[in-house]
Amino acid sequence: MLNAQMQVFTQVVNVSPEYTLSGIEEWFPRFAELNVVYDSSGACMSYDPNLSAPSDLRLGKARVQEMVPMQMIAEKGGRVSLGSDWPVSGWISEYRPLVAIATAMTRTIDGRKHIDPLGGAGAGVDVDVAIRAATINAAWNLNMDDEIGSLEVGKKAEIVVLDKDLYEIDPNDISEVDVLFTMMGGEVVYDHRE
Repeated sequence: MLNAQMQVFTQVVNVSPEYTLSGIEEWFPRFAELNVVYDSSGACMSYDPNLSAPSDLRLGKARVQEMVPMQMIAEKGGRVSLGSDWPVSGWISEYRPLVAIATAMTRTIDGRKHIDPLGGAGAGVDVDVAIRAATINAAWNLNMDDEIGSLEVGKKAEIVVLDKDLYEIDPNDISEVDVLFTMMGGEVVYDHRE
C-alpha cells in the first residue's frame, strides 16, 4: 500500500513524497523507509466523547484503542507530526499547539483526565517527540522545513517563549503553560506585558 501510494504521488500526481497516511502495525517501519510522515491532530489522540460513542460501536473497543499509533511509528524511526483539524475536530475543536503536545503525550484531554488514555498508558509520545512533531516535523510535512520549524541561521524567526520548561513539568500541565512572547518572521507579534 505504501509503495502504491508513493508511486501515485511521485509518478502520477508528480509531487514529492511528503504526504500523510495512516497505517496498520506492519507498515510502521515503512514510514521511515519511504520517508513518509504520519500526521495527526492532537485533538484526535484522546478518547473524546465523539470518538468513543460511535467508534466503540462500529469498530469495537479493541480497534479503537489502536487508533493514532504515533508512538509506535516514532519508535520504528518514522517521522511524526502534529497538525490541526480545527475548527472541525469534534469534542475539543482545538488549534493550540501546547494542547496538541499535551494530548500527544498523555492521550487524554483536559476535563476528561478520569478517562483512560487512548491506547493505554504507553501510547503517548515523550516530550521530545511531541515538540519535534509540532515544530520541525510539521514544517517538513508542509515542505517548509527550510524556512521554519527550527532555530537556524537563514530561517524565519518564528519563536514562542514560554513561562515553563516543557521538559521539566508534568505533561498534564503543558496545556496550561503561558506564552510570554511570540515572534513571527522576526517580529514580536505578542508580548504578555502589553
